Amino acid sequence: IASGKASYNFSSKFSVSTNLNLSYNSSRANLFIPDKGLVEIDSARNSMNAMVTEFKSLQNNFMMYYSTDLNESSSLELRVGNRIMRSIYEYDLGYDINSPTDDFTTLGSGAEDQFLRETKGNYRSLNFVSYYTIADFSFLDKYYLNASVTLDGNSVINKNNRYNLYYSVTGAWNIASGNVSMLSRYDELKIRASYGTSGNIFNEIYDYSRLFYVGKRITDIGVIVLEAIPNENMEVEKKSTINLGFDISTARQKFNTSIDLFYETVNNL
Repeated sequence: IASGKASYNFSSKFSVSTNLNLSYNSSRANLFIPDKGLVEIDSARNSMNAMVTEFKSLQNNFMMYYSTDLNESSSLELRVGNRIMRSIYEYDLGYDINSPTDDFTTLGSGAEDQFLRETKGNYRSLNFVSYYTIADFSFLDKYYLNASVTLDGNSVINKNNRYNLYYSVTGAWNIASGNVSMLSRYDELKIRASYGTSGNIFNEIYDYSRLFYVGKRITDIGVIVLEAIPNENMEVEKKSTINLGFDISTARQKFNTSIDLFYETVNNL
Protein backbone atom coordinates (compact mmCIF):
# COMPACT_ATOMS: atom_id res chain seq x y z
CA ILE A 1 0.00 0.00 0.00
CA ALA A 2 3.01 2.29 0.32
CA SER A 3 6.61 2.51 -0.81
CA GLY A 4 9.41 5.02 -0.55
CA LYS A 5 12.96 5.40 -1.78
CA ALA A 6 15.81 7.60 -0.62
CA SER A 7 19.24 7.89 -2.21
CA TYR A 8 22.34 10.02 -1.93
CA ASN A 9 25.15 10.44 -4.46
CA PHE A 10 28.52 11.00 -2.83
CA SER A 11 30.11 11.32 -6.27
CA SER A 12 29.50 10.30 -9.85
CA LYS A 13 30.90 6.87 -8.96
CA PHE A 14 29.52 6.13 -5.50
CA SER A 15 25.98 6.28 -4.11
CA VAL A 16 23.78 4.70 -1.44
CA SER A 17 20.05 4.07 -1.51
CA THR A 18 17.29 2.46 0.52
CA ASN A 19 13.92 1.26 -0.70
CA LEU A 20 11.11 0.67 1.82
CA ASN A 21 7.85 -1.13 0.96
CA LEU A 22 4.78 -1.77 3.09
CA SER A 23 2.05 -4.20 2.02
CA TYR A 24 -1.28 -4.82 3.75
CA ASN A 25 -4.29 -6.82 2.63
CA SER A 26 -7.34 -7.68 4.71
CA SER A 27 -10.40 -9.59 3.59
CA ARG A 28 -13.49 -10.43 5.67
CA ALA A 29 -16.52 -12.37 4.51
CA ASN A 30 -19.77 -13.52 6.10
CA LEU A 31 -22.06 -15.95 4.30
CA PHE A 32 -25.48 -17.31 5.23
CA ILE A 33 -27.30 -19.92 3.15
CA PRO A 34 -31.01 -20.25 4.14
CA ASP A 35 -33.05 -23.41 3.78
CA LYS A 36 -35.86 -21.64 1.95
CA GLY A 37 -35.98 -22.79 -1.65
CA LEU A 38 -32.99 -25.12 -1.21
CA VAL A 39 -32.85 -28.88 -0.91
CA GLU A 40 -31.63 -30.16 2.44
CA ILE A 41 -28.29 -31.95 2.09
CA ASP A 42 -27.10 -34.43 4.73
CA SER A 43 -29.45 -32.98 7.34
CA ALA A 44 -27.74 -29.58 6.99
CA ARG A 45 -29.82 -26.43 6.73
CA ASN A 46 -29.41 -22.74 7.49
CA SER A 47 -25.61 -22.79 7.22
CA MET A 48 -23.48 -19.77 8.07
CA ASN A 49 -19.75 -19.10 7.97
CA ALA A 50 -17.32 -16.28 8.56
CA MET A 51 -13.82 -15.94 7.13
CA VAL A 52 -10.96 -13.53 7.83
CA THR A 53 -7.77 -13.35 5.75
CA GLU A 54 -5.01 -10.87 6.55
CA PHE A 55 -1.53 -10.32 5.15
CA LYS A 56 1.05 -7.78 6.35
CA SER A 57 4.57 -7.36 5.02
CA LEU A 58 7.43 -4.91 5.47
CA GLN A 59 10.45 -5.01 3.15
CA ASN A 60 13.57 -2.89 2.87
CA ASN A 61 16.52 -3.01 0.48
CA PHE A 62 19.66 -1.05 1.36
CA MET A 63 22.36 -0.87 -1.31
CA MET A 64 25.74 0.76 -1.90
CA TYR A 65 26.63 1.23 -5.55
CA TYR A 66 30.03 1.86 -7.11
CA SER A 67 30.95 2.15 -10.80
CA THR A 68 34.17 3.08 -12.57
CA ASP A 69 35.86 2.92 -15.94
CA LEU A 70 39.02 0.89 -15.53
CA ASN A 71 40.27 2.17 -18.88
CA GLU A 72 38.84 3.25 -22.22
CA SER A 73 37.61 -0.25 -23.02
CA SER A 74 36.47 -1.74 -19.71
CA SER A 75 34.17 -0.86 -16.82
CA LEU A 76 33.26 -2.27 -13.43
CA GLU A 77 30.09 -2.02 -11.32
CA LEU A 78 29.74 -3.19 -7.71
CA ARG A 79 26.60 -3.51 -5.58
CA VAL A 80 26.75 -4.38 -1.90
CA GLY A 81 23.73 -4.36 0.37
CA ASN A 82 21.15 -6.23 2.38
CA ARG A 83 17.44 -7.01 2.17
CA ILE A 84 15.10 -7.57 5.09
CA MET A 85 11.50 -8.73 5.14
CA ARG A 86 8.93 -9.31 7.86
CA SER A 87 5.65 -10.92 6.80
CA ILE A 88 2.60 -12.15 8.74
CA TYR A 89 -0.25 -14.19 7.28
CA GLU A 90 -3.43 -15.08 9.19
CA TYR A 91 -6.43 -17.14 8.08
CA ASP A 92 -9.53 -17.89 10.19
CA LEU A 93 -12.70 -19.76 9.23
CA GLY A 94 -15.78 -20.62 11.24
CA TYR A 95 -18.65 -22.81 9.98
CA ASP A 96 -21.99 -23.56 11.62
CA ILE A 97 -25.24 -25.20 10.49
CA ASN A 98 -28.85 -25.82 11.50
CA SER A 99 -29.88 -22.52 13.06
CA PRO A 100 -33.52 -22.48 14.32
CA THR A 101 -34.80 -20.08 11.64
CA ASP A 102 -33.52 -17.84 8.87
CA ASP A 103 -33.39 -14.98 11.37
CA PHE A 104 -30.32 -16.50 13.05
CA THR A 105 -27.45 -15.87 10.64
CA THR A 106 -24.33 -15.54 12.79
CA LEU A 107 -21.82 -18.06 14.09
CA GLY A 108 -22.89 -19.69 17.34
CA SER A 109 -26.58 -19.71 16.50
CA GLY A 110 -26.50 -23.18 14.94
CA ALA A 111 -27.40 -26.48 16.54
CA GLU A 112 -26.02 -27.19 19.99
CA ASP A 113 -24.23 -30.32 18.78
CA GLN A 114 -20.55 -29.40 18.76
CA PHE A 115 -19.64 -31.89 16.04
CA LEU A 116 -21.73 -29.86 13.59
CA ARG A 117 -19.47 -26.85 14.05
CA GLU A 118 -16.07 -26.32 12.52
CA THR A 119 -13.42 -23.73 13.28
CA LYS A 120 -9.97 -23.66 11.77
CA GLY A 121 -7.23 -21.21 10.98
CA ASN A 122 -3.61 -20.64 10.13
CA TYR A 123 -1.08 -18.14 11.43
CA ARG A 124 2.36 -17.83 9.85
CA SER A 125 5.17 -15.34 10.12
CA LEU A 126 8.40 -14.99 8.18
CA ASN A 127 11.57 -13.10 9.03
CA PHE A 128 14.06 -12.93 6.18
CA VAL A 129 17.45 -11.24 5.79
CA SER A 130 19.88 -11.32 2.87
CA TYR A 131 23.39 -9.91 2.47
CA TYR A 132 24.56 -9.71 -1.11
CA THR A 133 27.45 -8.63 -3.34
CA ILE A 134 27.05 -8.27 -7.12
CA ALA A 135 29.84 -7.42 -9.59
CA ASP A 136 29.48 -6.60 -13.32
CA PHE A 137 32.48 -6.34 -15.62
CA SER A 138 32.45 -5.25 -19.28
CA PHE A 139 35.34 -5.28 -21.75
CA LEU A 140 35.27 -3.68 -25.22
CA ASP A 141 31.47 -3.67 -25.04
CA LYS A 142 31.87 -7.25 -26.21
CA TYR A 143 32.73 -9.44 -23.25
CA TYR A 144 30.63 -9.44 -20.09
CA LEU A 145 31.02 -11.10 -16.72
CA ASN A 146 28.62 -11.08 -13.77
CA ALA A 147 29.21 -12.69 -10.37
CA SER A 148 27.13 -12.61 -7.20
CA VAL A 149 27.29 -14.04 -3.68
CA THR A 150 24.34 -14.00 -1.27
CA LEU A 151 23.98 -15.08 2.35
CA ASP A 152 20.30 -15.63 3.21
CA GLY A 153 18.73 -16.25 6.59
CA ASN A 154 15.11 -17.06 7.40
CA SER A 155 12.91 -18.06 10.32
CA VAL A 156 10.89 -20.83 8.63
CA ILE A 157 13.43 -23.57 9.32
CA ASN A 158 15.31 -24.84 12.33
CA LYS A 159 18.09 -22.54 13.52
CA ASN A 160 20.73 -25.20 12.76
CA ASN A 161 20.28 -24.64 9.00
CA ARG A 162 18.83 -21.16 9.01
CA TYR A 163 21.60 -19.43 7.00
CA ASN A 164 22.55 -20.53 3.49
CA LEU A 165 25.08 -19.30 0.94
CA TYR A 166 24.11 -18.91 -2.74
CA TYR A 167 26.20 -17.79 -5.69
CA SER A 168 26.07 -17.35 -9.46
CA VAL A 169 28.45 -16.67 -12.35
CA THR A 170 27.42 -15.46 -15.81
CA GLY A 171 29.53 -14.82 -18.90
CA ALA A 172 28.54 -13.42 -22.31
CA TRP A 173 30.23 -12.74 -25.64
CA ASN A 174 28.69 -10.41 -28.21
CA ILE A 175 30.28 -11.73 -31.40
CA ALA A 176 28.80 -8.97 -33.57
CA SER A 177 30.23 -6.09 -31.51
CA GLY A 178 33.02 -4.31 -33.40
CA ASN A 179 33.00 -6.92 -36.17
CA VAL A 180 33.14 -5.44 -39.69
CA SER A 181 32.80 -8.78 -41.47
CA MET A 182 29.58 -10.43 -42.54
CA LEU A 183 28.47 -10.50 -38.90
CA SER A 184 28.10 -6.71 -38.91
CA ARG A 185 24.59 -7.13 -40.25
CA TYR A 186 23.59 -8.19 -36.73
CA ASP A 187 23.00 -5.57 -34.06
CA GLU A 188 23.64 -8.27 -31.51
CA LEU A 189 24.83 -11.85 -31.75
CA LYS A 190 25.46 -12.90 -28.18
CA ILE A 191 26.34 -16.20 -26.54
CA ARG A 192 25.56 -16.54 -22.82
CA ALA A 193 26.42 -19.14 -20.19
CA SER A 194 25.68 -19.16 -16.48
CA TYR A 195 25.68 -21.30 -13.36
CA GLY A 196 23.89 -20.43 -10.14
CA THR A 197 22.30 -21.75 -6.96
CA SER A 198 19.09 -20.69 -5.23
CA GLY A 199 16.80 -21.82 -2.42
CA ASN A 200 13.09 -22.16 -1.73
CA ILE A 201 11.79 -21.04 1.67
CA PHE A 202 8.07 -21.11 0.79
CA ASN A 203 7.25 -24.68 1.76
CA GLU A 204 5.04 -25.74 4.65
CA ILE A 205 7.13 -28.89 5.17
CA TYR A 206 9.67 -26.72 7.03
CA ASP A 207 7.19 -26.61 9.92
CA TYR A 208 8.40 -30.09 10.83
CA SER A 209 11.97 -28.86 11.37
CA ARG A 210 10.93 -27.10 14.58
CA LEU A 211 8.23 -27.20 17.25
CA PHE A 212 4.93 -27.22 15.38
CA TYR A 213 1.56 -27.04 17.13
CA VAL A 214 -1.96 -27.51 15.80
CA GLY A 215 -5.37 -26.97 17.34
CA LYS A 216 -7.60 -29.84 18.41
CA ARG A 217 -11.09 -29.79 19.91
CA ILE A 218 -12.91 -32.23 22.14
CA THR A 219 -16.59 -31.29 22.40
CA ASP A 220 -16.48 -27.62 23.36
CA ILE A 221 -12.89 -27.60 24.67
CA GLY A 222 -10.06 -26.46 22.39
CA VAL A 223 -6.39 -27.28 22.99
CA ILE A 224 -3.10 -27.11 21.10
CA VAL A 225 -1.00 -30.22 20.64
CA LEU A 226 2.46 -30.99 19.27
CA GLU A 227 2.03 -32.16 15.67
CA ALA A 228 5.35 -34.01 15.24
CA ILE A 229 8.84 -34.49 16.66
CA PRO A 230 11.06 -31.78 15.08
CA ASN A 231 13.64 -32.84 12.50
CA GLU A 232 16.53 -30.54 13.40
CA ASN A 233 18.62 -31.77 10.46
CA MET A 234 16.15 -30.66 7.79
CA GLU A 235 17.72 -28.31 5.23
CA VAL A 236 16.34 -25.76 2.80
CA GLU A 237 15.38 -26.98 -0.65
CA LYS A 238 18.18 -25.89 -3.03
CA LYS A 239 18.36 -25.70 -6.80
CA SER A 240 21.40 -25.55 -9.10
CA THR A 241 20.87 -24.18 -12.62
CA ILE A 242 23.07 -24.30 -15.72
CA ASN A 243 21.96 -22.04 -18.57
CA LEU A 244 23.18 -21.67 -22.14
CA GLY A 245 21.60 -18.91 -24.23
CA PHE A 246 21.78 -17.12 -27.55
CA ASP A 247 20.52 -13.59 -28.39
CA ILE A 248 20.11 -12.41 -31.98
CA SER A 249 19.02 -8.91 -33.00
CA THR A 250 18.81 -7.45 -36.54
CA ALA A 251 17.34 -4.52 -38.50
CA ARG A 252 18.20 -1.99 -35.80
CA GLN A 253 16.71 -4.25 -33.12
CA LYS A 254 13.36 -4.56 -34.89
CA PHE A 255 13.70 -8.34 -34.94
CA ASN A 256 14.90 -10.07 -31.80
CA THR A 257 15.27 -13.74 -30.94
CA SER A 258 16.43 -15.47 -27.79
CA ILE A 259 17.07 -19.16 -27.25
CA ASP A 260 17.72 -20.64 -23.80
CA LEU A 261 18.63 -24.13 -22.63
CA PHE A 262 18.39 -25.04 -18.95
CA TYR A 263 19.61 -27.94 -16.85
CA GLU A 264 18.42 -27.91 -13.22
CA THR A 265 19.13 -30.09 -10.20
CA VAL A 266 17.05 -29.88 -7.01
CA ASN A 267 18.27 -31.16 -3.64
CA ASN A 268 16.54 -31.58 -0.27
CA LEU A 269 13.06 -32.06 -1.69
